[in-house]
Amino acid sequence: MNEKTKNKTDSIIGIEKITFPDVSFVDDFTYKLVEILFEIEAFFISNLSELSDFEFIDEIPGHEYRNYLDIPEEERKKFYPDYEDSTPYQLEKLKVRYPPVTDEDWVEIHKRIRLKHIKMIETKFDISIDDYPEDEKMLVWKVALYIQYKLKIKEVSQYCC
Repeated sequence: MNEKTKNKTDSIIGIEKITFPDVSFVDDFTYKLVEILFEIEAFFISNLSELSDFEFIDEIPGHEYRNYLDIPEEERKKFYPDYEDSTPYQLEKLKVRYPPVTDEDWVEIHKRIRLKHIKMIETKFDISIDDYPEDEKMLVWKVALYIQYKLKIKEVSQYCC
């Protein structure tokens, strides 16, 4: 394909360049960690991937999935302004959590998910990661490095103490 044809094709199809995040910190153990914790084998991972990216949040107590159009119109406008420009067909198929999940709810949900991941790691690898920095995102590659570090300490302590 020559340069002239390529540009013509791009404008017809509307192709835009896709850039993927860096994967320089992702190693084999990082992939293995996701496989072990979430029992999945095919996934994309980058330096920006967090453990929570692999957690499917289906049910939230006090919030249920409802058809968007079943919610009274006044409440739709109040809680879901993002959907006002959608087509009727899109709205007909749209399901939303009702009542909407507040930012405070999401903070609590993410705290619970983080604790769940810590317990999963501690159980699967028989190590403690209570001292993993609380304000640190649980980037998969960082958690993988941390686990490897803890496993080495555990191994060394078996021989010296």
